Amino acid sequence: MGFFKVIFHPFRTSELINELSAANESLRHDSSLMADRLAETQNENTRMAEAVLSLEAQIGKANGAIRDLNDKLIQTRKERDQARFEVLHLDSVRNELARCVASRKELERRIEKLKEALEDSRSKYKELTQTSPARRIEEEEEETETEALQFPDFHPVTDAPPIPLPAPEKKKGSTTVHPGLEPPLPFDPDEDDWLHHLPKSML
Repeated sequence: MGFFKVIFHPFRTSELINELSAANESLRHDSSLMADRLAETQNENTRMAEAVLSLEAQIGKANGAIRDLNDKLIQTRKERDQARFEVLHLDSVRNELARCVASRKELERRIEKLKEALEDSRSKYKELTQTSPARRIEEEEEETETEALQFPDFHPVTDAPPIPLPAPEKKKGSTTVHPGLEPPLPFDPDEDDWLHHLPKSML
């Protein structure tokens, strides 16, 4: 009975209607606020999605730049290794050049020694040729030729004084022979070595 009293009480019914209206208005307001907040959230989500896409694009660019840097780093390492190899090659070439210079100095020193030895040999040869009879004969011949050029009427063979022969020597028997003009021994066919007197064409 009390429920019916409340429901059908005129004053209480109007209060309930007012409360329901207020609650409904509050709900509408809250719904409007929730809708606004939802719209803002969606906008924020959209902005966040755009920001995420922008970040992903930037990350892609950064990854590309990192790959380029890695490629450049690899190329730089290759160039560094090549430069190191060239430096080592240049060091070996420099060492070889130093050895060549040392060998050249050694060769120059040996050449100087050979020159000194050659000069000594020439001086000794000059001393020997100046004191040897062959050299004196050559000098006399040169002097004779020089005199013949200076005095064209003088002939060194026909106009020269006769050269005296050495005194003859007496040998056994009556034959007189000058030294160096001995006659050949007579041919004896009874000798064992008589074949050596024949010419080679007859042997």
